[in-house]
Amino acid sequence: MKRQIVLRWMIVVVALMVFGCDETTAIGRGSDQVIGGGFNRLPILTETAAKPVEADWLIEPVARRAGVFSKEDRREIVMTNGLISRTFRVMPNAATIAVDNLMTGESMLRGVKPEAMIEIDGMKFAVGGLLGQPDYAYLLPEWVEQLGADPKAFQFTGFEVGKIEKRFEWKRKRYSADLPWPASGVMLTMNYRLTDEAVYDMDAKLLTSDMGRRLLIGDDFAELSAKWTVHQAKHERSSFVNEGKVGEIYTPANTCVYAERKLPAGVRLVQCYVHPGTDRSASWGPGIAVVFADRVIKFGLRPGKEQFGIFNAGYQREVGKIDPGKGYYLRLRIAAGAVHCE
Repeated sequence: MKRQIVLRWMIVVVALMVFGCDETTAIGRGSDQVIGGGFNRLPILTETAAKPVEADWLIEPVARRAGVFSKEDRREIVMTNGLISRTFRVMPNAATIAVDNLMTGESMLRGVKPEAMIEIDGMKFAVGGLLGQPDYAYLLPEWVEQLGADPKAFQFTGFEVGKIEKRFEWKRKRYSADLPWPASGVMLTMNYRLTDEAVYDMDAKLLTSDMGRRLLIGDDFAELSAKWTVHQAKHERSSFVNEGKVGEIYTPANTCVYAERKLPAGVRLVQCYVHPGTDRSASWGPGIAVVFADRVIKFGLRPGKEQFGIFNAGYQREVGKIDPGKGYYLRLRIAAGAVHCE
């Protein structure tokens, strides 16, 4: 069963009632096409609606009503009541790109960040947001066009517009003003979904390697099985068995020793425990590799650089940080059309 994680995020602007729409307006969700259809049901933000109210709202009644609008390019949603406005860019993901005080003309937003941060099973996730702002001291409109989505964040899938809902009962005090409850205004509900890639990544970090899987091969190297083929450098000190310990590799610098075996059909994860011991190599080190018909993928430790090393069909890089005095469980996991090094 495919695991899905979805969120509904609500933003409220208080006023008397929805501007230009007294009834709740439901907007579609679920794909770019549906989002486009939803945008077509939003009124375009006109110059009149974008202007600030002329009345002094502290001493005079304000006739303007709160509303949710779309920009003409259908890529932005604007909530405004004539006093303040908030603008969301919804492609390639939803993020607040402007919060403006219309009474003073002041921009109150300097940086584009996630709409929220949540924690699930001890793992933190961004909700929406865009990446790539070069300087968070200020925000230029032209920068917005260059921002991209975080693939591991919750992705925007659609929205709904309606009246503010009562979330709890209000126990009035005798000195409370005689005001309606819930407050009148407009509510924008934004829907988000965690991508399959992010769910797979989360599961990989939360689950042990055998949870939900059938063990196909297991070997603790108590003895060397005939199913393993050992390859070692032509050096008298090179060995896959050191002082009687199978799998404890001993070999001089700039030489190698490894053992290999065929994997049965259906293998989607290979895991092993490696400890660098006295190895301080910068370009070599203990690890794990999977041989495909068209490539070899290696994942191991590079103690000399205190990093993990990844090799994929001629491409290699160092990532992360390791303690050369500790052992690590390394695994290569095939999921969503990719091989994940974990």
